[in-house]
Amino acid sequence: MGIFVQNVNRSLRFCLTMLKLTGFLVPNGVIEFTVFHNIYWFFWMMFVVGINVITQTGDLIQVWGNLSLMTSAAFLLLSDVAMMMKIINVVMRGRVIQTVIDGMDLELRSEARAKGRKIIKECDDQTTRHLYLFLCLSGVTVLGWAGSAEHNKLPLRAWYPYDTSTSPAYELTYIQQNQLITTGQNTIDLRLRSCVLKHQAALRAASQIQECFSEPILTQFTASTVIICVTAYQLRIEIHQSNLVRVISMMAYLLCMMLQVFLYCLQGNQLAEESSNIAEAVYECPWYRLPLPLRRSLLLIMVRSRRVAQLTAGGIATLSLACFTSIIKVSYTFFTVLQSVED
Repeated sequence: MGIFVQNVNRSLRFCLTMLKLTGFLVPNGVIEFTVFHNIYWFFWMMFVVGINVITQTGDLIQVWGNLSLMTSAAFLLLSDVAMMMKIINVVMRGRVIQTVIDGMDLELRSEARAKGRKIIKECDDQTTRHLYLFLCLSGVTVLGWAGSAEHNKLPLRAWYPYDTSTSPAYELTYIQQNQLITTGQNTIDLRLRSCVLKHQAALRAASQIQECFSEPILTQFTASTVIICVTAYQLRIEIHQSNLVRVISMMAYLLCMMLQVFLYCLQGNQLAEESSNIAEAVYECPWYRLPLPLRRSLLLIMVRSRRVAQLTAGGIATLSLACFTSIIKVSYTFFTVLQSVED
């Protein structure tokens, strides 16, 4: 059993290797954790986030009631608590996670088509670039925190059961806190990266839907405008003839045609609204507490989100609730014209 975990994806290979070396992920071939394994992963969890959770919780208790100091003490506390829960989740569900990873790795390795392998390589290159960017941002953040600290002052507020202003306690605690800063920063970077990737996936899906279904939707809208008009006219006739069964069936058909158009417009409207809400969500987050590289990333997200994702019917009408209202109005106009012609 080698030290490095083998996987098609290089960035995943790196992450899995780190999880294996720290004991958080069950190594292949290990049936159950021994006492040594439990002590080993618990030590690394305490070193990575556990000590920070304890010390910052103690400091938070001491400054309770002072809002300014409370927010300063809790700067990374919640992120570290969340990371601790993630570590525990990986340890508790490691076998299931490993099974999923192995299954996907086997599926990717079995790809024999040249086009399929090209897609896998492109995804691998992209995730690797993201990993390098992530590591660079983390390094810049740590160096920034380390270079901006005052004499004998720790980067983060925390309570310790010893004097942190004297050597070697100051140096050791300083190193430990800088490691914790990296951990907390990594958590934010990972969350932001995950959000960006999901946003990009949603934009790609919207673009593909637009490319594949734009013309058919235009055809559907054009036909539905006429169908709704004609069906309403036929329904009026059936009502005058007092044919209850026909009236019910025509009403159901009319509602079905209207619902079909409404669903298209509703989904397009929701896509546009959610797309426009991204910039507001970024602005409402505590961006002022983030380092400069992350602020720039958030600014890029806000600039990109100004271009609202939309679906159109043949590039003519944008799918929205206003579009649905317009179709109903046009159908009603045609309906009144038919009525006037009959009269």
